Amino acid sequence: MRRTSVSLPTRNVAQDPYEKAGRYSYSGAREGAAGTLDKAKSTWMAQSQRSRYLKTGGILFFVVFLFYYLSPSGVDVYSGGKTTLKTGGGQSASDPSLGTTKCSKSSDKSKPIVQYALMIDAGSTGSRIHVYKFNNCGPTPELEKEEFKMTEKKKGGSGLSSFGTDAEGAAKSLDVLMDVAMKEVPDKLKGCTPVAVKATAGLRLLDKDQPNTEKSQNILDAVRTRLETVYPFPVVSKEENGVAIMNGKDEGVYAWITTNFLLGNIGSPEKTKTAAVFDLGGGSTQVVFEPNFHLPNKMEEGDHKYKLEFGGRNFELYQHSHLGYGLMSARESIHAALINNVYNTKKDDITSDWISKPVTNPCITPGMARQIDVKLEKGHPLGDKVSVNMTGPSSASPAQCRKLAEQILKKDAACTVAPCSFNGIHQPSLEKTFSREDVYTFSYFFDRTDPLGMPESYTLRDLQRLTDQVCGGRESWDMFENIPGAMKELEGRPEHCLDLNFMMALLHTGYEMPIDREVKIAKKIKDNELGWCLGASLPLLSQSSGWKCRIKEVSRKDEILTHLTPKLRTNTRKTPNHNILRRSILPPSLQPNNILPLPSPILAIPPNILATPARLRINLALNRPRPSPQLHPPPLPLPLPPQTSPPPQNVSPSPMVHHSSPHRADAIVGDALVGGRSKDSSYTYVHFTRARDADLFEDFCKDKLPDDEIYVPPHNQPINPEDEDDVVPDQHAAFGIQRATQKTKEPAWKDLGLAELMKKGPEKTQPAGGAFKGSKALPR
Repeated sequence: MRRTSVSLPTRNVAQDPYEKAGRYSYSGAREGAAGTLDKAKSTWMAQSQRSRYLKTGGILFFVVFLFYYLSPSGVDVYSGGKTTLKTGGGQSASDPSLGTTKCSKSSDKSKPIVQYALMIDAGSTGSRIHVYKFNNCGPTPELEKEEFKMTEKKKGGSGLSSFGTDAEGAAKSLDVLMDVAMKEVPDKLKGCTPVAVKATAGLRLLDKDQPNTEKSQNILDAVRTRLETVYPFPVVSKEENGVAIMNGKDEGVYAWITTNFLLGNIGSPEKTKTAAVFDLGGGSTQVVFEPNFHLPNKMEEGDHKYKLEFGGRNFELYQHSHLGYGLMSARESIHAALINNVYNTKKDDITSDWISKPVTNPCITPGMARQIDVKLEKGHPLGDKVSVNMTGPSSASPAQCRKLAEQILKKDAACTVAPCSFNGIHQPSLEKTFSREDVYTFSYFFDRTDPLGMPESYTLRDLQRLTDQVCGGRESWDMFENIPGAMKELEGRPEHCLDLNFMMALLHTGYEMPIDREVKIAKKIKDNELGWCLGASLPLLSQSSGWKCRIKEVSRKDEILTHLTPKLRTNTRKTPNHNILRRSILPPSLQPNNILPLPSPILAIPPNILATPARLRINLALNRPRPSPQLHPPPLPLPLPPQTSPPPQNVSPSPMVHHSSPHRADAIVGDALVGGRSKDSSYTYVHFTRARDADLFEDFCKDKLPDDEIYVPPHNQPINPEDEDDVVPDQHAAFGIQRATQKTKEPAWKDLGLAELMKKGPEKTQPAGGAFKGSKALPR
């Protein structure tokens, strides 16, 4: 039985003047009109109830919509300053510099509209940084911009492994790369921009060549420490291998993801054919492709099988990283193979005088020579390493060079799981399982062929012709004269013939790629660098990948520590080395001995902002009412330099100002303490009890105060006075502090604006009581 609505008419409303008479009357014509009246009443009630339901539903919908429209659209993703990236059907950026021109809101409320990620490729020949900018306008992140920089090339390589036991030097070698990140990533997004360092074959081989030395781990630990203590970016955790030697299989798969992501082959549920990638690095080479088997055939089980879920699709990939078969490693192996071959033919020569004479190497360009240090196996009769003058043959010998290249591939090695590529490694046949799909080759494949005029797509037969011409020497190089830079490339690289022969042997003999198979060379796709870095960076867009926004964590735990040296020294010429202001997130255990961490942030403001104006500006910036007077404010938790002149007479003392002596004035300013100033070291201390207030005030001053009241000095300003007796003020800090120092060969400020106290033997502060432990008491 349907329940009657409580809002339906009852007998109590029969007196309604707008109702017809007798509508609710049961007297008179009850018998004749009963059926008709009941039907009319039933119909009217049903219509009224439906109308009431519709009205009620409409009102509820309107109220819900109104609350949704008027309520805040989300929560801040990045705290600090004026950045407001909000959610609510998609996040938006109030600051245009933090947004994108592609859309005004992200596709998902859990994602910011723009994200950055930093990936450092610590390779065997050098380190490279990739600064990626993504937008989340669609369901799949879109790579909007990439900045790329690598360390300068030098003899012996500039990679982390080239530093050997100098772990600190290896870590500092990345500073030039991090400078790019500091410049490219907006300040407000730095705290939520993850950074990871992936070392490849160089560090793998470092431990292989010198086992049980832990050189590579020492280098990685030093790199992590430097990134965490010097830069504002969150470092991916150890559990997620944020700074680590990358597994070879991951290196290849990430390169595959990069290539197919940029080509648009992956990232959506739509099934499209994928491309294979062949990456030739310095210490290793990787191959990754998605083989297509005809039933009932399928891929053999093993470490080579890699299951990947990406963009709503599942992939079953073949991958393998051949350690020791990168181009630089191949050079060493080919040279060693040649010396072993010569030794086997002349081992009856007891004197071994031949090793001191030029040795003809078919892989060196005719008419050219090079002194090469050849590494031999341990216990070799010639020694572990010999220096040999490698000389090119009198005429081209590409076939002989090709034989040396094929020799190191070890095609005759035992193949436990057939079919195999080389060195006994299983690989599905490219001809049978990947015959028509695109093949992309990059890194050294590109670097050695593109400068010589090779097109973006060519066959292995074309590569063979190029190899023969390069190995022919200058007499065969006339075709390269009209290609800009080609002759310089050939004349400066005696081993170019070797490089091309190894590449040809690797693709055709090693991977068993048909001679007429077309391959593509590329360094970039859509103006983005190829390689494994982008593929490894895509997972970092999620904080579940092992990092947390540093700004959020700092704001929550109040861990921003600004450090002020409690030392104030005056030399014989009465020239002070002023206190140094330092802002960082270093734990106290890592601080220098004479820098004492304080429990809350400190800023320093210029001397022309006196105590009372400073208090007013702070209250204005923090939007706080003027605090009530305090008769006995707490003492400043920091030493103050002496003020040699009395406070200015034209500034009326505030009720907040407590004059403890004619030489110093302390004032409680909102949640801050404002300290005095001195003649020689002129600045005002502002001690905040909350990091958020310090950030707000700093931003406020930079935006609102006149230029002559705020000074943001340059980084790493050198000190080069002409006269040794002169003292040049080196002005630098996070916020308006001055420091004067004597002549020195070292820069006074290092580490991108984080001040470092220059410690010099006798000047080192010894524990002596005073305001802080470990600091001398300062005069009041």
